[in-house]
Amino acid sequence: MAARRVLAIDPGTVKCGIALVCEDDPTPLFRSVVACRDLEDVVTQTLARYAPDYVVLGSGTASAELVTLFRGLGVAVQVVDEYGTTLAARARYYVAYPPKGWRRLIPAGLRIPPGPIDDWAAVVIAEQFLSGKPPLEKKSSKR
Repeated sequence: MAARRVLAIDPGTVKCGIALVCEDDPTPLFRSVVACRDLEDVVTQTLARYAPDYVVLGSGTASAELVTLFRGLGVAVQVVDEYGTTLAARARYYVAYPPKGWRRLIPAGLRIPPGPIDDWAAVVIAEQFLSGKPPLEKKSSKR
């Protein structure tokens, strides 16, 4: 059985993270942060080039508009909960790019990546989808 490929999108209002992840490879095949206005072109090219088995979309900002876009492209999309993916994306970024020099001394929770990590959030969404693990649990506001 061939390894499944997932195209994941972390939606936003100005920019979106997009990543293609294969379940048997920890390194994403493709990841990028794209302007929302360019997302349709990037998705169309990625679908043609990689032919993913699944397209998953984070349930956050602007996801409803993107579902409509994908239906227009004839692509079946699954909307998944993306709660906690930004924090997980930050950690995933530092796995790929460990801090060097004095930056190693900064506690992990205080490190801030030098640029947008929406693409890493898409990687996390894809990895969670492939693993079947739910995203981080939301904390109850009840005391």
